Amino acid sequence: MDAGTSLGTVPSTGVGINTAIYDPRMNDASTSALMKAAGVRQLRYPGGSVADGYHWKTHTFSGGGSWAAPGDDFDHFMATAKKVGAQPIITANYGTGTSDLLNTPAKIAGTTSALRSMIATYAGAHAASVEIAVTETDGDFSPAKTSQAAALFAPDTYMSWFEHGAVNVDWWNVHNGMGTAPTTVNGETDYQDEGVLSSGSCSAGHCEPARDTPFPTYWGIRSLTVLAHPGDTMVKASSAKQSVAVHAVRSRNGGLNVMLINKDPQNTAQVSLSYAGFTPAPGKARTVSYAKGGTALTTAAQGTAATQMLPPYSITTLQLKPSSATTGTHSPSHAAPPAAAAPVASASGTIGTRAQAKAAGAPDSRPEQSNTAGGLACGGARCWTDDGRISPVARLQSGSRVTSGNALPLPRS
Repeated sequence: MDAGTSLGTVPSTGVGINTAIYDPRMNDASTSALMKAAGVRQLRYPGGSVADGYHWKTHTFSGGGSWAAPGDDFDHFMATAKKVGAQPIITANYGTGTSDLLNTPAKIAGTTSALRSMIATYAGAHAASVEIAVTETDGDFSPAKTSQAAALFAPDTYMSWFEHGAVNVDWWNVHNGMGTAPTTVNGETDYQDEGVLSSGSCSAGHCEPARDTPFPTYWGIRSLTVLAHPGDTMVKASSAKQSVAVHAVRSRNGGLNVMLINKDPQNTAQVSLSYAGFTPAPGKARTVSYAKGGTALTTAAQGTAATQMLPPYSITTLQLKPSSATTGTHSPSHAAPPAAAAPVASASGTIGTRAQAKAAGAPDSRPEQSNTAGGLACGGARCWTDDGRISPVARLQSGSRVTSGNALPLPRS
C-alpha cells in the first residue's frame, strides 16, 4: 500500500444495482432496507435489454422473454429509490450493438484508457467533463452466480472501475430468479440466480432460500461499506501474488482501510503488508471479513497491520488507525489512473498483483432479458457502457452507436 499516492476519491454515486420490471419483489419494504444497508446509491430502471421492449405509457413489455410485473411501474420504482436514498438511472431503448466480453477487472484499465482516448478525440475541449458509468455488470461469464466466487468478484470489480475513474457501477440484479437447476461450485451450492437477493423461486424441483435471503454476492457488495465512504481517497495498492487482490482507501479521519481478497478456494494466504505515506498504529488490527459459507460480515481484532492470515475464498478489510508519528494533515499526491497496475513491492513479496478471480472460462450465456442489446451511450456530458463486460472500442468499431437516449440519469437540478 502506498498511502502517499492518490487514485482519486471514492464517488458518492459509485455503488449501484440494477432493478428490472419483471421483478415482482422489487418494491418490497425489506428489499429497500437491505439495499440501503448495503450502501447502494444508484438504481437502474427498467433494465438492460428489457428496456428495448418496455412501453412506458402502458407498463407492458413486448418482444418475448420477459414481462412487466404489476406494481413495477415508474412511479413505484421512484418511491423505492427514495426509500433507499438512491439516484435513479433511467435506461431508454436505442438501437443494438455487439460485444467483447470484459472478463476480469484486470481488463478495466485498458478499457477505460481506450474509452478516454475516444472521448478526447470526439469531445475535444469538453472531454474532461465526460463521466463514465458502468450500468450493468456481474459474474455471468462464470458458472458462479450466487456462490463465493461471485462474492469475491463483486468488490474487486467495483473498486477497479472506481480506481480508473468510473463514477458509477451497477450490479445485475436485485432479484432475478433461477435460470436452471442449482449446481455445485467449489463445494458450494450455486442457485444460478443473477440476483443479489433470493427471489424464493424454484426450478427442476429445487428451490432457493426464503425470499430476500442475501446471497454471497450481496455480502461482497456490502463489504464495500467497510472499505470506503463517499469522499474518501483511493490510494495506490498492488500485490505480488496473483491469487490475492488488494484495494486501499484513505479515510477522511486519517485512517487507512485495506481490502484483501483471497481468490484461492482451498488455501489460506499468509500475507505481509508494507506501507508508504502512512504509519499504522501498533497492536492488533481491526478486521471486517466475509468468508465462504458466511451469512454476515464478521468484525474481529486479529493479526497486525503488517501480517494477516486470509481464509480461502475470503474478503478481509483492515481498518487501520494512524500512529502518532503519522501527521493528520498529510494528503496523498494525486496521480492519473494507471493504464495498468503498477508494482509496489511488499516487505516479503507475498502480496500479489491485483487480478480477477477467473471462474472456469464459461462463455457468456446471458438470457435476452438481461442485456445483449446495449452499447456505449453519451448524453449531455456523460457516457455510459450499459454492460461493464463489453469493450466500448469493439462496440464502436462494430458500428454501434454513440447517442443520447440510453441510461440517462434524471437531472440533478
